[in-house]
Parts: sequence; structure tokens; C-alpha cells
Amino acid sequence: PMVVKTYGKSQQLSTEAKAPDISLLKAAIDGNIEAVKLLIANGADVNARDKDGETPLHKASSRGEKEIIELLIVKGADVNAKDNSSHEWTPIAVASSLEIIKLFRKHGGKYAEELK
Repeated sequence: PMVVKTYGKSQQLSTEAKAPDISLLKAAIDGNIEAVKLLIANGADVNARDKDGETPLHKASSRGEKEIIELLIVKGADVNAKDNSSHEWTPIAVASSLEIIKLFRKHGGKYAEELK
């Protein structure tokens, strides 16, 4: 699909990820819900990671993309995925607002310290 071509060129992403997964990370960063839906429908991994270990949920969370977060959760994204940083940030830890924190809490989202 055209979306994959448009979103498959991010320089910050791991070379291990497949093109649709890279595209999903980019679409989550950009807040493009239609691209996110299309990519998931075409098999993109909702738990794909970039070179820093961030998932599409981390990306959407830090940008306050509530609709994308809800979609990713419904599609099976791990609400407690830790990134590769020394802090082991989970998506709730990078949330851009209280509303997003509450959304993660509703779905079992925790901070890394709570998962130990």
C-alpha cells in the first residue's frame, strides 16, 4: 500500500523491524490513525520496536494520541512494554497528559517500578 511507502523511511528505526512495522511506528509518531488502521490490517506488529526499544504505544503516548492508543490496546499492544533506556520507560511513563495516564491505568498500565 502507498502508506507503507510513505511511512517506511524513518532513519531512527531498527533495521530488524519489517517495513510495515517501521511504518506503524512512524504513523503512531505522526498521529495518523488511518495509516495505523491500514498497517495493522495488513499485518504490522503492534508491539514492534525501534532501536531504543520504544513501541507504537510509547510513540502515541508521548504525543497524546488517545485514539491511536485505544486502537493499539484493542489490537493487543503491550501496555507495559519497557524501552531499552536505563529507566525502562513504559508507555504510561511517557504519557503527555493525565488523561492518557488514566487511559493506561484503565487497561492495566504500570510504571517500570511497579512491575518489579
